[in-house]
Amino acid sequence: MPSWGRQSQGLGDTNGDGYADIAVAAPLFNGAAADSGFVQFFQGSSTGISAASARSFEGTQVSEEIGRSLSGGDPDNDGFADLLIGAPRADDAAFIDSGRIMLARGVGSVPDNVHDTLVESNVINASLGNAMASGDLNGDGFTDLAVGAFGQNAGEARYTLFWVSSTGLPSIPTTVLTTSSTLEFGISVAIGDLNGNGFGDLIVGASQASNGQGSEGLVHVYWGCLRYHHRPVLRSRPEPGRIRT
Repeated sequence: MPSWGRQSQGLGDTNGDGYADIAVAAPLFNGAAADSGFVQFFQGSSTGISAASARSFEGTQVSEEIGRSLSGGDPDNDGFADLLIGAPRADDAAFIDSGRIMLARGVGSVPDNVHDTLVESNVINASLGNAMASGDLNGDGFTDLAVGAFGQNAGEARYTLFWVSSTGLPSIPTTVLTTSSTLEFGISVAIGDLNGNGFGDLIVGASQASNGQGSEGLVHVYWGCLRYHHRPVLRSRPEPGRIRT
């Protein structure tokens, strides 16, 4: 299968059997259409990962690239890990390559066969979903979601951040950071506790940023912290928490 394994993700326990499950993607798979993409879900067990996939998801559009990014977590707060799937070149009506994020919910067995579209950018060439990461940035116990859209429009690149609460994932992003599209800001995102304070920190790549050398690339770090009156807060170090490559 072309590009199988280009993206893989440990999801956590989607079916409540006590074993973590995984997803593996082939975003350039030629299925229903050229480069439409394909994602397979594999269950964990006492003997390891199953040899056969328990569920699969396939793109339907030309160059949709479903599975270009994958993420886990429990954004709907039902106690079962879910599978989040990025399709950065998906078209929405006239919005070519606008991109979208889909959610296959863990429901106590295998993830739901019907994946819901969580968000679409509705901006031509945005490439929403080219990168994605999940983790708890504000210490409230809920999984937050960061999504890259490095081609948001002619003058802007961005990542969008969805802050999850007891009511689940919001339909619109809670926080949006933007910069010049020439920087490819948001081409990669990751979440991890970099300073050991118990809060996830957000890392955003800008592969074409210049700082002394042309297009040398930068990584921006935004430090996670407690919420204030249910308002999300991200603290950054100078320019903002920039780490040179």
